[in-house]
Amino acid sequence: MKNLFSESMRQEIAASRAIATVTIENTESAKPLAEALLAGGIRCIEITLRTPAALESMQIVAQAFPEMQVMAGTVIAPQNARGCRATY
Repeated sequence: MKNLFSESMRQEIAASRAIATVTIENTESAKPLAEALLAGGIRCIEITLRTPAALESMQIVAQAFPEMQVMAGTVIAPQNARGCRATY
C-alpha cells in the first residue's frame, strides 16, 4: 500500500502534535482562522468539504500560509476533491 503522506509531511504532522479539523462557512474566515491556529502552534489544518466555501478556503490558506499543512476532510467522492492543491 502506498503511503498517503510523504515522510516530510508525516514529520510535520507529528511535530505539530495536533490537526485542527474545521468547517469554514465563508472564505473571509479562512485567513484569520489560520493565523490564530499558527499563533497557537498548530501548523496542520483539515478543512472539511461540507460547505461551498471549503475549496476556495483551502486555496486561500495554502497560498497565504505556505508553512501550514492544508488537508481536505469529509472527502466522500473523488470529485469532491477537485480543485484541491496537493503537495507530496
